[in-house]
Amino acid sequence: MRTLKTACMCVLGISLIAGLSACSASDSSDGDSAVPTQAAPMDQGDAAHTPLSDAIVGPSDAPEGLAPGNFYEVFGSNQEPSPATLDPEQCAPLIFDSNTAAAWATTPLDQKTVAMYSGFDQQWAIVELDLEPRSADPAQCQTVTRSDNTQIGNITTTYQLKPVDLDLQGADDVQAVSVLTTAVALDGQDSPGDKVGRTTLVMSANVAGKHMTVVGHNVEPGTLESLAQSQIAKLQ
Repeated sequence: MRTLKTACMCVLGISLIAGLSACSASDSSDGDSAVPTQAAPMDQGDAAHTPLSDAIVGPSDAPEGLAPGNFYEVFGSNQEPSPATLDPEQCAPLIFDSNTAAAWATTPLDQKTVAMYSGFDQQWAIVELDLEPRSADPAQCQTVTRSDNTQIGNITTTYQLKPVDLDLQGADDVQAVSVLTTAVALDGQDSPGDKVGRTTLVMSANVAGKHMTVVGHNVEPGTLESLAQSQIAKLQ
């Protein structure tokens, strides 16, 4: 049977290579074709406390239908993220992918901290909080490309971004975009897998001198907006 860690990585759908992801056919359960309707709780662990990690949303802020998870248990690694570039580089606050997750997971908790909520119906939401206020202009980020140099070759992923009208109270430089994966290539050859066509919603804002990212998949925009407002309230 698929482990919870593998299931969560499959739900997030951010493995680097289509066809080589953790969501292989061998991970599926032969005798359990029904998709569970309840969210899968995950151990929060005993992460070290810092002023930043104490300021992020917690289990009591979990959106309806999702359960709190341990982001660092799922994405933590002793390996550095593979070398990658983003074009345009200034669009980084509006992109969440495997390289983003790896970078977040390896950053000290006194500089960046992450909360995660997940369910079984390919639903998840992530909140990231860090000490470096920044912003990006969606008008300059309509098409974004990530080039990732891995051990098996260069993986290029193309995203199309569209602004989403969301209103956050108590935050500055608020931007929200729908991010659609339009193409994936390995060494110049199309390798779409199940990543192409996937859409995530990314929210970026500055609050009380800190930067906040809220990102979700298969979660209603209003639900992410409420989660973002919960995070803003904790910083005020």
